Amino acid sequence: MKFETIYPPLVEQMYAAMKNSGVTGIDKALIYKEMVEDKMIDANGTPTKKALDEGLVTDATEISNMTLLEFKKLYPIFKKFPAKEFAKYDGHWYVSDKILDFLVDFDERASFDERAEISAYLTQRNYENPQTIGELKGTIPAYRDVDDSHFHETSDGVLVDIAAAKEQCKKVISGQLPGDIEAAKEILDKFKNY
Repeated sequence: MKFETIYPPLVEQMYAAMKNSGVTGIDKALIYKEMVEDKMIDANGTPTKKALDEGLVTDATEISNMTLLEFKKLYPIFKKFPAKEFAKYDGHWYVSDKILDFLVDFDERASFDERAEISAYLTQRNYENPQTIGELKGTIPAYRDVDDSHFHETSDGVLVDIAAAKEQCKKVISGQLPGDIEAAKEILDKFKNY
């Protein structure tokens, strides 16, 4: 079994900034160690008072149940999007597919600060492996209208029942939802006996 070290968002941002500026041979473990030694972050990766006071870092840590206004103040990159493009699950704001598509396209021309905002937002979400129904609905907007009774939380993440999966595939095929039409057809074919 391979274990991957997960570094705090500020270490990931520093790594990305150094890599984007052409620095080679950099190591996240060394960056973490130096940021702690320089008192930019504590051992948990939280910015220190000194770093915040001196403007070395800005605190982009979300708290549960922020208002949309507070969320947009924390992430100014989202200010231009209307409220209908956001949804709150498990006390955290998630963005629509429209905004996710924007972030992917925008990343190439984003400034360092904008990339830091995007990185901070994404590292505080579990897009790769949602563990709760709220995380699943937040990270996959297509599931937001599906009743919670169609989801089942397990130790491996969230499972979607066959009825909901079939319904979503039909919506992708009909063009009501974005997605891979061929993959949706394959899934429906596998579920035809259920």
